[in-house]
Amino acid sequence: MIYRYSPRFFSQLRRAMTAASRGPYPRLSAWARQTRDLVRDVIVAANAVGIDEARRRALLLHIDHRDISMETILATIRYHAAEEYPYLLRHESSQNLLALHATNLNDRYFVLQLTRTEALQVEPLISRLEALRSHLDNVPDE
Repeated sequence: MIYRYSPRFFSQLRRAMTAASRGPYPRLSAWARQTRDLVRDVIVAANAVGIDEARRRALLLHIDHRDISMETILATIRYHAAEEYPYLLRHESSQNLLALHATNLNDRYFVLQLTRTEALQVEPLISRLEALRSHLDNVPDE
């Protein structure tokens, strides 16, 4: 009799394990992965127009009474998407989603400042920055 139910049992067990490995916030996790990919696209576009890592480090923006380089901004956003957000999404806490949204708000502000920088008003870089900004503006609700 148990043989009759075992295929269904293993099918359901496999489905449950797959759902558990995705975590409790699959849309936010996918959004964070896409954020990381968009930052990579911005770096590739910057390299294509001659703004390599050294120039990105030298390109300083004066934001909120401090100087911050383009490279630091992109590295910060990439770190948040690759490390901070997945950590926050894996560990259940009442404040984790709030922390994710607050961090994203800072990242959005930095990207907005990058899009307003005259030295970066060149295609395809500006369109990649705009795509990143638009993506950061649309955090999925879960």
